[in-house]
Amino acid sequence: MSDAEVEAASSQHAVTLSPARLTEYVGHYQLAPGAMFDVTLQAGQLMVQLTGQPALPVYASAPDKFFYKVVDAQLTFQHDASGKITAVVLHQGGRDRRAPRNDQ
Repeated sequence: MSDAEVEAASSQHAVTLSPARLTEYVGHYQLAPGAMFDVTLQAGQLMVQLTGQPALPVYASAPDKFFYKVVDAQLTFQHDASGKITAVVLHQGGRDRRAPRNDQ
């Protein structure tokens, strides 16, 4: 990541979401065949692990919107009309990639 990307990622401000709200995001999201986001909650911190990569913390910038501090990428969780989380969208490198929830 370039110095400018690190600066942009570190300049975002995290907001606090309740543990109950964070729990709603926990699950598995299918990004592509063989590529799954595993979202967990560890000691009050939302962690996201993409298949084959280490789990990394993400920080809320608003409800349903999260950012990484170690890479220039953001996540937006989508929900249905009843409020259930149905997918996460990865925003990285000028692309938006949707990963539907796959909790089987």
